[in-house]
Amino acid sequence: MGKRLTVGWLLILLLICGCSQKASETAVEGDGDHESGEAASSEKVIPVRVATVALKDLNHHVEVSGSITTDRDVTVLSETAGRVVAEYLELGKKFAKGDVLASVDAEPYAIQHNMAKAGLAQAKAGYEQAQAEYNRLKELHELGDVSDSMFDQVKMAYQSAQAAVQSAEATLSQASRALRLAKIRAPFKGVIANKLVKLGDTIAQGSPVAQLVNLENLKVAIGVGEDAIDIVAPGMEAQVTIPTIGGKTFLGKVATVGVKTLQPTMTYPVEVVLSDPPSQVRIGMVARVRLMMPTGRQVILLPLESLVERFEHYYLYVLDGERVIEREVALGETAGREVVVEKGIDPGEVIVVTGQNNLTDGAKVQVVE
Repeated sequence: MGKRLTVGWLLILLLICGCSQKASETAVEGDGDHESGEAASSEKVIPVRVATVALKDLNHHVEVSGSITTDRDVTVLSETAGRVVAEYLELGKKFAKGDVLASVDAEPYAIQHNMAKAGLAQAKAGYEQAQAEYNRLKELHELGDVSDSMFDQVKMAYQSAQAAVQSAEATLSQASRALRLAKIRAPFKGVIANKLVKLGDTIAQGSPVAQLVNLENLKVAIGVGEDAIDIVAPGMEAQVTIPTIGGKTFLGKVATVGVKTLQPTMTYPVEVVLSDPPSQVRIGMVARVRLMMPTGRQVILLPLESLVERFEHYYLYVLDGERVIEREVALGETAGREVVVEKGIDPGEVIVVTGQNNLTDGAKVQVVE
């Protein structure tokens, strides 16, 4: 009887222990599943910007240096002589075409002008008298009342009077011009770059008065070597950078291409007209010009910044749903800040262009604008 009770209690204890162990294992498995779910839900999502790969025209470029210039940069000369009695010259002052820059003493020219006017009036009076005498004797000569020799003398006097009037008119025109030129005027719209006379100076005909420049049609004068001049043509696009005003780049176009080399550089002169230059641009500034020369090839051109370099190999990250695929690519020539991708990517694929340095193959991403 005692043995039966002992065996019964042993069976009950074994059953209780087995249930406890199973419950414990079940609890452990449940905790593992919870931890796995938390790991899956906490996977890092990396924000990126993307772009679609497309074919682009490949342009070669030639970089040269030059200086800012303009077609209208002249030294204004006096076309008359005299003492400067007025000048309005200030560095940087703007003048419209025809505005007075300076004036010389006009009194001598006014006197000559008045004398020329009087001479013309006298010549006209003599002409009128000679004309009346000519008309009177002409009728008498036709009637036979005046000899040929007398009529010839009157005719000659009439013709001389005509010539005298023409000469007096020319003298008056010359005097009028001299009086007008006593005021030295701007030949075009421009800005004073240099003042070359002052009040009280006595100047001769041909003396420099001021340097006048026009800042509206600026261009860059450059020299291109013989290895590239054959493919430089008017209308070709150019990128212009002026280091002294912050190094900003703006656009221009080739306007003219020279046919003879410049000495001593042995380069051909080329002029690049600036499309919309900043107001800080000044004549004489040094500029760097990049001439964009089309090759006729269409290639995949991508920004250098979109590539990831590791051990002299280059990679791109291609968008595949919510994840990215790491793709090794083969590169060709560079074109400014872009590079030709020869192999490894196709037009139409979407690649990461910002945020790629934080990626690995298969990483989960979120595209942001």
